[in-house]
Amino acid sequence: MSLMDLLQDMLPDSWFNDVRMSYGETLTDEMIVNSVQQASDFFNIDNPMAIAEDWTTGVYPNMDISPIDDVLIFNREQLVGMGITEQEGLDLVMTHECAHRALQGMSHLGFNSHQEELCCDFMAGVRAGLNGIDVSQMENSLADTSVSDTHPGGADRVDSIEEGYKFAQEYYATHGVAPTFSDCLDYFTGNADLADLAPDGQITLRPEHSDSVFVAYGSSESTGSIGFVDTDIDENSQSFKGYTQDEINRRMAKAEKEQRYHEGLVRHHTYMAKHGLDNADSQHHAHEAEMHQKRANEYKSEALKWKYTKPDELKGFVNDAEWHMKQAQYHSDRGEFSDASDHLKSAKMCTQ
Repeated sequence: MSLMDLLQDMLPDSWFNDVRMSYGETLTDEMIVNSVQQASDFFNIDNPMAIAEDWTTGVYPNMDISPIDDVLIFNREQLVGMGITEQEGLDLVMTHECAHRALQGMSHLGFNSHQEELCCDFMAGVRAGLNGIDVSQMENSLADTSVSDTHPGGADRVDSIEEGYKFAQEYYATHGVAPTFSDCLDYFTGNADLADLAPDGQITLRPEHSDSVFVAYGSSESTGSIGFVDTDIDENSQSFKGYTQDEINRRMAKAEKEQRYHEGLVRHHTYMAKHGLDNADSQHHAHEAEMHQKRANEYKSEALKWKYTKPDELKGFVNDAEWHMKQAQYHSDRGEFSDASDHLKSAKMCTQ
């Protein structure tokens, strides 16, 4: 039995509640899982195969050519000992770890261990710069670390975070969209200057699809939460934000087809309910008719939404009032009233 288990058996729950009230919650399981998911989504890679508490914090890549079988491990005590006690610091640590995952299969870059660590720090800075994340906790946790065989010294690591932060903000200010992963690597390796990295064609921001992390909309007033652009995004993906008229028409046609399908089943089950073999059979068909009517109504609403969605040829603005209302509520709950106000304005724009 661990010391914590023994204490939990001996002490009343009120004692632990008092501790939480005095010192606050710190790095809960939910925080860690959400942070890993958000960081994975930022790089457009799948979540790791497993997340486990272990002796340190890092990534076991298994096959080092793909992130799909990765195991991400963390050590809560180690993180807190480094000074990582809040969500923003944790998010950047997990961004660093997921950058290692995203770099798998890129041996052509020729990174040694120190260069890869600095690249991952740079990527953490990029995410912070795009999303307005405070880098101070992560930087403070690294500042005094010494050089080792596998990791560079703290001063170099802080400089790399700052460089990523600066690059991301300048890129977004210049182009109005997030950079690609390749853009970031080209800049980090010195193969391209900012002026060489103009977006090629239409670029769509990739939203993070959890309940607590969101994509940015293309406004000069606010950046929201931004993921790397994915130039190969599947146009049928529901995460695809900013729609051309052709895309709107396809989605509307699909919703209308589903609506007609369920309306047909409503007619069938309504008829069978009236001519059932017995009362139980009639009740079964009446229930099925009710369920399919509900689905038909949902697809009707979906079709109407697409019918009145305005095309947005500058992809990146989230042309979805309901989405912005949810984000406004999220930021309001966190006391981020400026961000909440921006989303309310965007929701209003979507209805005009």
